[in-house]
Amino acid sequence: MTGSTGSSTITDEHALTRLMVEFAAAADDADSVDAVSALFDTDGVFTVGGESYSGRAAIAAYLQGARDAGFAGPDAGTRHLVTNALATVESENEASGGCEWMLLRSATAESPVPTVIASGQYRDRYRRTNGHWSIAARTVRS
Repeated sequence: MTGSTGSSTITDEHALTRLMVEFAAAADDADSVDAVSALFDTDGVFTVGGESYSGRAAIAAYLQGARDAGFAGPDAGTRHLVTNALATVESENEASGGCEWMLLRSATAESPVPTVIASGQYRDRYRRTNGHWSIAARTVRS
């Protein structure tokens, strides 16, 4: 790490911001929830609606339920949009950050304007293991 304006910190912050965007893209477009849960550390925690899911298998099971309910996935007609992403590198292997999110239902013949289904914030803790950043903990706030 080289300090708040050093190239190493900027590179890490970019990687963490990309991780936030990759979550949204995988939630919407990946064929399997495994692509989304793989963005978490092996013992990562995903907290949503006051419930916490620990480990990739539990996170994948929760995400599959969201897909089955029509809130995500390639056939859901939804898009996760993220904005105002900000990450702070705290040490060589620890960081925190988050972003604002919106879940949109795509326009259809019956409803020609996209509809906001939900919005909120992701508040994250990140961990670097073997040179790779992952989500150690994500809390979804509505």
